[in-house]
Amino acid sequence: MTNSGKFVDHINLVCEKAKDMSSWVLRTFRNRTPVVMKTLWSALVQPILDYCSQLWCPIQPGHIKRIEAIQQSFTRKIKLDQKADYWGRLSSLRMYSQQRRRERYRILYIWKILEDLVPNISHGDNGGIRNLCSPRNGRTCIIPTLSRSSTQLAKLREASLSYHGSQLFNALPKEIRNITGCSENEEQAKQGGENGS
Repeated sequence: MTNSGKFVDHINLVCEKAKDMSSWVLRTFRNRTPVVMKTLWSALVQPILDYCSQLWCPIQPGHIKRIEAIQQSFTRKIKLDQKADYWGRLSSLRMYSQQRRRERYRILYIWKILEDLVPNISHGDNGGIRNLCSPRNGRTCIIPTLSRSSTQLAKLREASLSYHGSQLFNALPKEIRNITGCSENEEQAKQGGENGS
């Protein structure tokens, strides 16, 4: 984190590490079949991009594009039956985009907090992530209000798990938000499973 509270330096470091690992994989292994390449990506490169992403998850388009470009470059080297653009390759490989993957992880982490499966986050007088239940709207997270007195601080808070993660969770259909008392694997199955990621 920089002195201004941004994660720009960390995002740059993560991108460099992921690029270096991706280059090493492509230099070391000749096999370009989807099964081998997806396994290498999942085992060696993806963990670098995923580590602690609920904390530093970027929401700025430029940072998202930088992270997405690493997977875009890697998938371009995979031998597929037909030529396709990035989104076509992800579809045929049954992989998520990096942005969707991080957003999905944030939603699952919020659900785990609400289910008391992981510790709730807390800052200041805020009691952490809280939810409301109503017959009409179902279970929703209380989104903290942003102080507009400091635009810089408001932008930092917008990227936080308590704000951005709660927004993502509230955007889910009511039937999914109301799921409770099941394991994480059952929750993932109800959301469509891992989808090959």
